[in-house]
Amino acid sequence: MFKTRIKIALLFALQLCWWGIPYVAAQCSQCKAAAGATDEDGNLVVGGTLNTGVLFLLTSPFILAFGVYLVWRYMQKTATDPDTAL
Repeated sequence: MFKTRIKIALLFALQLCWWGIPYVAAQCSQCKAAAGATDEDGNLVVGGTLNTGVLFLLTSPFILAFGVYLVWRYMQKTATDPDTAL
């Protein structure tokens, strides 16, 4: 019974990933446009646009993970010392 539920859950997750491929692949045109951006003189300007996007996308999961850690830490602390609860 438990193995069947795991198999169904894995198949469901795989199906969700499969359905998400077209949406993820659609973003490639935006990256291509940003990578092919030129300034007024016709020189390629690659660094500014892509680096900003990469830094934004890179920091978001770390901020989220840090927030989850803080909530977990607070819950652990209040479980051991109920006087610190809000």
